[in-house]
Formats: sequence, structure tokens, C-alpha cells
Amino acid sequence: MIKRCYRRIDEGIMPTIWKAKLVTYKKMKQRRIDMISSEPPGISWEVVQRLDSLQMIKKSFGETRDDNGNTPNVIAIMAAYRSGDLVWNDDPGPVTYWAQGKMIAGPKKMEMDEFLAISREYGYRGVWVEGVDDYKPEPMYLFKCLPPWGSRYSMRMITVSMRNPSTWATNAWEHTMLLTVLEDTGAAAMKVYPSDQRFLEHLSGCPLPLTSTTNMATAAGLAPVRNVVVQVNIFHNDQPMLPRWVNVRACVGNDSPNSPSAMRLSGVWLHHMLYCLSMPNNTNSMYVGTDIEEILANVPPCNPAYAIPPPVDPTK
Repeated sequence: MIKRCYRRIDEGIMPTIWKAKLVTYKKMKQRRIDMISSEPPGISWEVVQRLDSLQMIKKSFGETRDDNGNTPNVIAIMAAYRSGDLVWNDDPGPVTYWAQGKMIAGPKKMEMDEFLAISREYGYRGVWVEGVDDYKPEPMYLFKCLPPWGSRYSMRMITVSMRNPSTWATNAWEHTMLLTVLEDTGAAAMKVYPSDQRFLEHLSGCPLPLTSTTNMATAAGLAPVRNVVVQVNIFHNDQPMLPRWVNVRACVGNDSPNSPSAMRLSGVWLHHMLYCLSMPNNTNSMYVGTDIEEILANVPPCNPAYAIPPPVDPTK
């Protein structure tokens, strides 16, 4: 990209814009050089970025004064990366389990039953699963969310049933909470409030399993969040839409208890578990179900020739 900037400047093609881009790309290149130089030679660029992210997470523990017992794990993981005992694998699946500053299992494919058993054995604070998060901050819109204006925008709210996977065998309706979340496939994970975590833990009588702390890329910059595991489902007419409760990752931010800074987010799990269909009928509705033929048989008929994209109001 730097060579391209020089070429565009020499050709006289919008030189002011390309000069500004050149400054940005040079800063990005220098930051990469500085990050690589600060770590032992021979480790991959992915590991360098992971170490940078872990360093920010470690710093956030001191700022929030709540590390969930994971400071020893983060220090040990960083040392393992730097010594070469731990490497980054881009293939999804292999993770390592850490507790009390030591690796206790792995590398292996993550199994939820094994993770829950480890959490029960070592305690729900101080267990870390390395490899379940990306090596660099993942996208999440935590800072600000504008509500929809009438029917002109495609922002949808969904009511999700949530329960604690640690007590699933004894969970009843009184141990289940309902949350209204913004349907958002741009978020790498579900996002809930700290008060939601506390309320669900009080309902179930057991802490939520915690996998790690990670950095999320938001409109306001990087934000540290706790990763917990919850079970979710969606009900319609008192019937579950999913054939089973599914375990998903939920991120818990450091939102103010009085005025949370943004809406809860659904993450991407809904689109992995159900058919999600939109229609060119000017309603911006999304039709969700387990049977595609049933959805097509029940959606209102429409003519794509009359479809009008937002923000034009189709009623005018």
C-alpha cells in the first residue's frame, strides 16, 4: 500500500488524499516493526499480536481491579508464547486449559463438557481457555446504538431465553431469564450487561463458567470484556424453536449499572442455528424458523418489482 501511495502521488492522482494515506500506512508499518522488535526473535506475527492483546488485558485487570483470578494465567500464557512452548494455530479447534498459572490440559479440541468439568474442579474464577478467542481484537459494537425509526430501518430486536449451563440438569423456568437483544451479525459474540450476569447467577445459585478476558474492537476503541458461557434458546407460543439449548459465548462489558452505554447484542449464533429469511416486501422483517418450506409457505406474498430500499419510506 505504501508503494501504491507513492505511485498515485507521482501520477498526480488526488495527491492530497494519497499523502494523508501514506502517513497512516507508515504509522501502521512502524507500529508493526516496533511490536515485532519488542518480542523474542522467531515468533510469528500472529503470536506477536496475541501477546500485545494479552498485555492490554493484563493492564485492564489493574484498571478494573477485577481479574477473575486470571492474572497468573495471563502471565504464564505470555511466557509460554515467548519461549515457544505455545504456538498459535489458525485452524479452529485446538485450545489449552489454564488454572492457577499452569497449563492443565491441551492442546486439544474444546469440548464444552470437559470445560464445565474443569470449571467445577478448579473453581469458576481462575480458569482460562487459550485459543477460544482470536489472536487480535474481534469486532463488537459496544459504544453506542441508535434505535430504529419506524419501519424504515432494518434493526430488529429478539427476545432470547438464557440459563446457566453449570446447572442445566436442575434448571426450570424460574431459573431462566428473558433478555431483549439487538439482532447483530456484526458482533463476534453475544453481549450482555454485568447486571445480567449477576442476576442469572443469583437465579441459578452458581457462577457462570468463565473462559477468558478479551479485547473487542468497538467504535470507541478497544474494550476489555469477560467471556462467559451461557445456554440460549428462542421460544414461540411456549414452544422452543431450537431442538436443544445451545452453549454460546457471551461477552460481559464494564457498563455502568445505572445507564448502560449500548444495547445487548445477539451475536451470530441465531444465523448458525435457524433459517433466517428476508423478503422484498418493504417491511424489513426477518422470518426465522427450523423448516425453510414452512417459512416460504407462510410468509406474505410479495412482488420484488415494488421493493424500495431504506431509508425511503415505502408508505409514502
